[in-house]
Amino acid sequence: GFFFLFSSPLFFTLVLLLESAIVYPQRMLCTQSIVEMNFDNGNSLTACDTLIVDHTSNPQNLWVVSTPHKSTINQAESYPNVIVTDSLFSYPVNATSSFVIKHVAGSGFEHHYTGMFSGFYSVNSDSLNDYGVFEFSPDNGITWIDVAKDTIYYSLYDQGLPRPVLTGNSNGWKYFAYDFSNLMPYFIINEGDTISFKFTFISDNNADSLDGLAFDSFYLDQIVLVLLHQEMFRRLYI
Repeated sequence: GFFFLFSSPLFFTLVLLLESAIVYPQRMLCTQSIVEMNFDNGNSLTACDTLIVDHTSNPQNLWVVSTPHKSTINQAESYPNVIVTDSLFSYPVNATSSFVIKHVAGSGFEHHYTGMFSGFYSVNSDSLNDYGVFEFSPDNGITWIDVAKDTIYYSLYDQGLPRPVLTGNSNGWKYFAYDFSNLMPYFIINEGDTISFKFTFISDNNADSLDGLAFDSFYLDQIVLVLLHQEMFRRLYI
């Protein structure tokens, strides 16, 4: 009877219900199934994330967290804020601007189970010369993988998911996703380590009256469900 109780679907249902009522310490927040990273609290994302927009080494950095008021990028995917290459004006010539999200990895990365990063983008730029770049770092910025140009690990994370086209005109918000979990055998990522996501916008020396690039509603799925059930059992009954 004891074994049946703790191996039944009813037990796991009760565990998930109890989980929703528990206040986790900051580090435990990083192991929740879906971590939402939007910009509706200004520069604050979640307890496990740090947003870096470097205006010290690059005073002309275009990225701001704001409500957009541009010609085509004029509303957020998740109201009210986005991160955008200036909230009012067209992007200038010869721009190279980046922002980085540093994230405390959850158990899904450590156990090679889940590492799905997704979000929404909106772009309005010269499709030949002005574009965005998305990079992933499994080791806190030591190694950067340009997911559009990479030829080494490409087959591991490109699994038919919608990829971002960070140039031209997206005609509104578009969804994108990458599953980085298959990279984990090549990089040792333990729960609590720092992984990073870098987004860059680059323009050439030709002036364009275009909006640039914006992102909103990032999601990171990084959980091992079986391990969560084990952890909940330990916290509740041991």
